[in-house]
Order: sequence, then structure tokens, then C-alpha cells
Amino acid sequence: MNKKKAQVIFTSIPFTDTTRPLMAPGALKSIAIKNGYSSVALDLNAKYLNIITNHPQSNLVLEFFKNGVLDPAVAKFVENLLDKITDEILEFDPQVVGLSVFTYDCRISAHYISWLLKRKKPNIKVLCGGSGLYENFSGKSIIDPSLIENSVIDLCIRGDGEKPLEDFLQKNCNAEQIKQKVYPQLSNEELNNLPIPDYEDYDFSFYPRFEIPIQGSRGCVRNCTFCDVHVHWKKFTWKSGEKIFNEMLEFYTKHQYKSFHFTDSLVNGNMLEYRKMVNLLSEFNKTHADDPITWTSEFIIKPKNQFTEEDWKLTKLSGCYRIVTGIESLSEKARFHMGKKFTNEDIEFAIQMCKKYDMPILFLMIVGYITETEQDIIDAQKWWKEHVDYKDIIRVNVGTPLGILKNTPLSENFHSLGLDWTGDNDQDWKNENSDPATRVRWYETISKTLTDLGFVEYHPHDNHFIIERIQGAYNELV
Repeated sequence: MNKKKAQVIFTSIPFTDTTRPLMAPGALKSIAIKNGYSSVALDLNAKYLNIITNHPQSNLVLEFFKNGVLDPAVAKFVENLLDKITDEILEFDPQVVGLSVFTYDCRISAHYISWLLKRKKPNIKVLCGGSGLYENFSGKSIIDPSLIENSVIDLCIRGDGEKPLEDFLQKNCNAEQIKQKVYPQLSNEELNNLPIPDYEDYDFSFYPRFEIPIQGSRGCVRNCTFCDVHVHWKKFTWKSGEKIFNEMLEFYTKHQYKSFHFTDSLVNGNMLEYRKMVNLLSEFNKTHADDPITWTSEFIIKPKNQFTEEDWKLTKLSGCYRIVTGIESLSEKARFHMGKKFTNEDIEFAIQMCKKYDMPILFLMIVGYITETEQDIIDAQKWWKEHVDYKDIIRVNVGTPLGILKNTPLSENFHSLGLDWTGDNDQDWKNENSDPATRVRWYETISKTLTDLGFVEYHPHDNHFIIERIQGAYNELV
């Protein structure tokens, strides 16, 4: 089937471990259209995700995407995959291709797809952007500077990409000038004036649930020690509650998109705008009870005097069907060291409200924070046993043992915190409380406790890859 031609193509690329549509291609397509270009947005990460993870030697394939190590056993598979992705992009005969390097694990494919694009169509312009251009997740591989020096990649955009992209498309600046220019983070006003993303080209059959990505804010109100969000967005910026509601309403009326997931680090960072949004959605859903708007998002736990029962009630009435929150540790001491700033009492109130208003809550957990000890793991097991009555409402993403990412407060203060490296990967650290092998044991202990108690657990493919890597490295030493 012949595809339509488009001057500018935006696409996600492997590997991002998610079952949801990624927002960036659709959002950038709207910028290109606003500037007079024909454009197509693709989520090729979603198209090829299951092909990668279902490969009989998927760990070897993931080793390529994460660290650039290509095992001969999967070399032909990987080469064919990258060729297919490149050919699918070029079928549109674009002048410009924007590759969304959303995670650290997308950089290796960006490297090779860029090279293949230029090899097959030398005059094409290749742009890369996204948080994955920063320091890596589980290996040393980086986008080769020679790709930029030799114009295989014409431009790498970090941070908010809308203004640099407009400058490039309008030819206000060439690639070299854009590289030298410092673009400030978008202000609240600019964020509120962005065009609505265009997802018409997405194939929603790739996703287990039909959800539209939507964004209400950028950045975070916290500066957690293990997180690098502050590197990408120095300030927390937000859209108004009315703006978010109107975007959802336009998707609902024009495209019949009715279920949304927020890409925000937290949807309730600005309580004034959050309350406006949930009130508007609640009023809308009252008159559309048979066909309501629904949504899910990451959330921050707050004390009940800041996030009251009325807020929980309106959250439910507004169509929220699941909350995702970074509990990270059931040790209050560990959470306060992280900068989380909520107590065990605050967790209790949150899960009570979720149970009362029938909203599942997904706990995102880290195993083996730098202050955690064997006693904290015993206490965590006790907490889960004491809260077994909440297993119908609490879901758990048992995160991998703590990895220390570059550009995070933990990394910047590594040695002063009493930490030492034991290897080359982010999980390869030790202190007086734990080492990689100990944290893998803690991970398995917590996972078994949850399984035995009947809690629903989520274990992303990344977890399996990282755990097996640590186990393999440890087994070689004993």
C-alpha cells in the first residue's frame, strides 16, 4: 500500500518499555503543521516492542538497545529490524525526520537509524531530541559525536523542543546556530499556547488500552535524590485546569478519544489548577454518565489537609480510574532522605480514600535505597502483611534495585554519601548497608511476599534484564 507523502516525519524508536502511546511524535507533528509543513507522526516503538520482547533471546536483543553490544546470535534480527524501521520512515519520502530519543535505551537505535537514513537518502535532515540524549541508564554507550560532526545527525535538541524545531523549520537559524543558542524552558503562558497533539497517524491496535497521552505540566515540585527530572526541566510549569479540560473535550468531540493518560511527573503539583480541572471534568461526566471521560496519571501523595477527602471524591467523579504514585519505600526515613516529604500516615489516608472511592492505586517502588537496611526489608514485609485487605485496590510495580543515574543528587554527592562503585552499571554500587547482590535478594524477598499475599504485581521487561545482569555478574565472583 502506498503511503501519503509528508515533508516532516516524527517517530518514536525502540526501546521504551511501555504499553502506552508516546506523546512526542504527535505533539511535534502539530508544531510542523502550524509552521506550514505536511507531517506524519508514528509510534514505531509500539509497533516493534512486542517483536523485541517476545524474541526467544530477548535479553541479547535488549543488551543491544541498552548498551550497544550486538551478539552474533541476534545480529541478523537486529539488523533487519533497524532496516524495517528505516524503510517505513522513508516510504513517506520526507525531507526531515525527527527521532524521539525518549529514554536512555533509545540512543543506540537513534545512532543506527540515523546512519541508515542518511545512507539510503543522503539529502535528508535528521533531528534527534528527548531526555534519552543525557547520561545513560545501564551502560557507557552514547550517541557518537562523529555522527553530528559528519552531519549524519543534523541536530540534537535537548529540553523543550518546540522553539528550536520552529526555528529549524522556519529557517530562522541553521543547525549550527541552534546548537549554539540557549533556549529557555517554556513558560506557563507558552505551554498553554501550544497546539493540541495530533495522533491521527497512530495505530491504536498496538496498545492494550486505548488511551491518549496528554500533558498538564512539565517538571516536578520535588527534587528527589534519585531522579534526574530537574536536569530536563529546572522549573515546574503547568497548564491551566481550563486548558487541560478543553484539550480533553476537543479530543472527545472531534475524535471520540475518551480515555487519557497524563505524561506529567505529577498531575496534582498545582492544587489550584488541579481542582479546576477535576471540577470541570466532574460536571461534564454528570451529563455524560453513559460515556464519560476517564483518565489516569502519576500523582504525589500529600497530607490530608492539603489533599482532602473532597479532593479524592472529585478525583473519582472526574473519571480517574487509576492513580500511579511513587511511594518508593515503606521506610519513612528513606522517603524523607529522598525528598519525598510524606509520612506513613499520609499513605494510610491515601489508600483509605482509594478504597472508599474505588480507585486502584499503583505503588511504584524502589528496592534498596541507600539508607535502607535488612530491618527496613523486614518492616516492609510486615507492612504488606498488615495491609493485605487492600490487595483489591493496591497494585505494585516492584522496581529494580536502586540505580544511581548521572545528573541526580545521589550521583552528584556520590562519595560524600559513603557510596562506592563495584562495576560500570548504575546498579553497581555499595555502601555500609548493602551491595548489588544484597539488593537483588531484597528484591526477590519483597516480590515473593507480595505474590504469597496475592497482590497484583507489575514487572517491566527492564526489571528482568537488570536483575539477570546483576545475578550473572555476582555469580561470576562467587
